[in-house]
This record gives sequence, C-alpha cells and structure tokens, in this order.
Amino acid sequence: MTLVITLLYFTIKIQGMHDENLNKDKKFEPYNTSALKERYKESEKNTTPQSKEKSGSSWCCWKNTPSKNETITMKKNSWMEVLNNDTFIGNEQRGKLALIEFSKEENEKLNKFLTTTQHKIPTALHVASKIGHEKIVNLLLNSFSKNNKGKLIEYVMKESTFHYNALHFASGNGHKEIVNLLLQTFTKKEKLIEYVMTPNNEKYKKNTALHCASLRGDEGIVNLLLSVFSKEKTKDKLFQYLMEENKNRYTALHMAAIMGHEKIVKLLLNAFDEKNRDKLIKYLNLDFYKNTAEMYHGSSRRDNTFSGIAVTALHMATRQGHEGIVKLLLDVFNEEENDNLIEYVMKRDLTQKYTALHYASSRGHKGIVILLLDVFKKEERNYKLFQYLMQENNIYSTSLHMAILRGRVKIVQLLLNAFNKEEEQDRLIAFVRKEDYQKYTALHIAALLGHETIVKMLLNAFNEENKDKLIEFVMKEDYFQATALHIASYKGYEGIIKLLLEIFNKKEKDKLMKYVMKEGLLNTFYGTKDKSIEYMSERNKNDKKTAVDMASFKGHKGIVKLLNQHKQ
Repeated sequence: MTLVITLLYFTIKIQGMHDENLNKDKKFEPYNTSALKERYKESEKNTTPQSKEKSGSSWCCWKNTPSKNETITMKKNSWMEVLNNDTFIGNEQRGKLALIEFSKEENEKLNKFLTTTQHKIPTALHVASKIGHEKIVNLLLNSFSKNNKGKLIEYVMKESTFHYNALHFASGNGHKEIVNLLLQTFTKKEKLIEYVMTPNNEKYKKNTALHCASLRGDEGIVNLLLSVFSKEKTKDKLFQYLMEENKNRYTALHMAAIMGHEKIVKLLLNAFDEKNRDKLIKYLNLDFYKNTAEMYHGSSRRDNTFSGIAVTALHMATRQGHEGIVKLLLDVFNEEENDNLIEYVMKRDLTQKYTALHYASSRGHKGIVILLLDVFKKEERNYKLFQYLMQENNIYSTSLHMAILRGRVKIVQLLLNAFNKEEEQDRLIAFVRKEDYQKYTALHIAALLGHETIVKMLLNAFNEENKDKLIEFVMKEDYFQATALHIASYKGYEGIIKLLLEIFNKKEKDKLMKYVMKEGLLNTFYGTKDKSIEYMSERNKNDKKTAVDMASFKGHKGIVKLLNQHKQ
C-alpha cells in the first residue's frame, strides 16, 4: 500500500508540474476564477459519459470505481478532482478556488461535495491530515457554515480505509496543529470524548489516537489527547481511555515502552493521581496475548515484536534495553507497596515463561539487571531474591542459563554476586547446579560454547569447605550422560579442559581417573525441545564414548595427549 501511495504521489506531482507549464502558455492566473471555469469547460468537452460515471471518489489518487448499483451524480465532479488532487500535493490556492465556486446559498451542495465518497474511501480531510497540510485542513473545516455544525462533526468523524479517522491519521503522523484543529471542532464535551476514544474498526487494529501518538512518541499530541479529560468528572473516562487495548491487546503504555519513548511513559503514568493508585498498579500489570507481528504491516522489525507472548510493559522495555523506562515503571511503587513491586518484577509471560530478568540477562542489559536485583534489597533474608533467580522459563532455563548462552560475562558475574558467598553458599551452589530440560547445568552450557572465563567463575563459586560438592558438580551428567569434560573435549576447548582437571588434587587421583574414563553420548542439538532427544538417546545408548575418544574422533591431538596423561 505504501508503494502504491508513493507512486501515486509522484504521478500527481508530475501532473501538477505539467499543469503549471500549461498555465504559463495560456497565461493562467491562480486566483482567476473565470480562467479556472474555462479549464473546467474544456475538460467537460474531453470527458466521455463513461468517465463521468466513474468519477465517484473524493480522493482521486485511488481511482476506485463505484459499484453498478451505486450512482453518484455531482454537478461539479471536476471541482472534486481539483480539490482532492491539490489536497494531496498541498496546493492550498487551487483547493481554495474549488471551494469558493460554491456560493453561500449552495452550502448544502458543498457539504455533500466534501463528504460524498465510496464506502470507506478517504476524504480530502483524511489525506490532508495524514500528510500534514494544516492550511488545507483549516480550509476544509471552515467550509461548513454554523448552521451545518452537525454535518461538520459527521465529516470529521468519518472513517476511511482500515476505518481510521482524521484524528488517527494526524496523531500517528505527528501533526500536532491538525490534531488541535480537529479537537476544537467539537463544542460538546461528550461528543469530543467519544471522538477521541473511538478506535478504528474492531476487524482491523482497534487503535485509538493515543495508541498512534504513543507509538510515534509525540509528546505534544499525547498531551493534547489527555487534556480532553482534564475535568474531575471525566476521570473515569480517562482511566478507561488509558487502559484501552487494541486488537493485539496493546495499551498505549505497551507501545511507548517497546519503542523507548520515555517521556510518553512518564505522561501516561502521571495521568493517575494518588487517589487512584490501585488503578495505576492494575495498569502496570496489564499484559496481552496475541500475535503482534501484523502490527507493523508485515515489516521485518522482528526485534520489536513479541509474537504470541503475553508480557507487561516491563518485559517489553527490559527486552529492548530501555533502562530509563524500566526505572520509571519500578519507581511507581512506594515503600508500602514493596510486596506489589516484587510481585510485579517476578511476573512471567504466559507462553515462554520469561521474567524481565530472563530478557535482561539474555540481552546483556547490565543496568537493568542491577535495577531488577535491587528491588529485593529491602528483604531481610532475601528468600524472594533466591526464588526470583531460580525462576525457570518454559525449557527450565534460569536467567543464568540465558546469560551464559549469549556469553554475557558481566551479567553472569552480577547474578553470582547476588549471593553472599559465605552466608548463602548453599543457595549459590543450588543456583549454579540448576538444570534445564536437557539436564544441562550452567557448566555444560559454558563448556559447549567455549566460555572459559564463565567456567572459571562457576568453579570459583564453591569454597574449600564444599570441595566434594564441586567435584560432584563437575562430574554431573546431562540427559545423554555426558559431562562438561565430554563436551569440551569434543569441541576442542583445551583451556576449559585444564580448568576442569585442575580442581582435582593429588589425593583425589582416583576420582580424576574415573572422571576422565567416564563414558557418555554427545548432544549436538542443544536448544531443540522435542522427541528427537529421547530418540537419539535410545538409538545411541550403546555408542558411548570417553572424552578421549571424542577428542580423538575430532582430531584434537593436544587434548588427547592431555587426557591420556591423567589416565595413568
């Protein structure tokens, strides 16, 4: 659709240039009405009855033909073409000529002229509002007499293709002055509120003007829209407006959060006063569950969408790394609402079961991870923090697993430092030993991806008093009975192998030999959650190999030599 509009724009632009050259030859004066009438008569001579019959759209950029049963007869069809083509290219002078052709006595005809279109085809007002021709919008609105106020309101509220009205177009394209003009059209508060709250049709996006402005990040327009509800008696309508969801169950807050519009988020949150804090908390906890990819009209902006996932504004801001917005959302809660804050932070999406910490850890947003962990500082025994860190997603991965998968060294360090190594050793050990659905611990994942620094961090999490637990951790098997040593040997990570072997002292030589000679299978399909895991395990159960065999198979001679030294 965008391509079509672009092509039509340049077509009309070129046609306009051609007309200007024609005007020079004929000495055409822009404000000479008689000269324009002369051109009208010439066009009438060259117009066939069939082409007259097809002229029915108030926006002639799209040459839509009316249905056979639909007959639109208009005395001044050529004026319609002049007006709407010139609306598209912003030619106020020629648009004005088309309007003044109607005398004051013919105001009814003018109103009919402006408002008559085929079903849901854009009017001149829609076009001018979308493109930002403020003077033409003003011209169109002033074409209605005071006696025809009802017709004017009907014109302003008229919907176009995809059921967007002029306010949607102006708000979504950042034309603040036009938004102001449209709002000032209304004298009755009830009708104005109805107009502002009107979403486009349910079959389409169900976006209100606030959704459009919040997505764009236009502070001025958002302020204008919210100011409609300034009186105390309209507060309930304001809260209803703020919580309005579109087809994908986005509120305006979701849109502003995902796009990183910090000022818009602040405006939306500040719309709630202290008397209505319960509504504000509810607003923050609103999530959605719908495929959102179509929101961007099939664009390639996959990074900004959460297809099929129910998430809050906090999840969205966290995933995109909008630290300022995350801070705004967390700062909403006061000291007395600390339990509500913890509940909010611990909330998981409904499909992938991600917390905000999963998103922040995976994406490497260090500042946001710190903000999320700081929420639990006021807790006495930090049991809630332990629960938070141990939360799993749909494949039983913790935030630690997610950080290691992406090689986020600083995030791993932050997560491990969340525990007091001396006082909370047991919790820390439980955290690093946590398994995902393939029985992969954090050590398995680090070994698989060659993150030597992270392997060292994980081993250092154990103090001397828990040496037995460290050895048990290192020897832990995944679903395929493979240890981190098997994985590192197969992948050729000699530095990781040395770290694993170095934890054994001379007194633990027997355990070391057992570790090196241990047999297991190798899963090369990490991240695939289906029956293939069980199938592979069953099929290859008699094909177990030692770490030496795996290194030899892959041709890692240095590793084979290193491992053989510990077999003796």
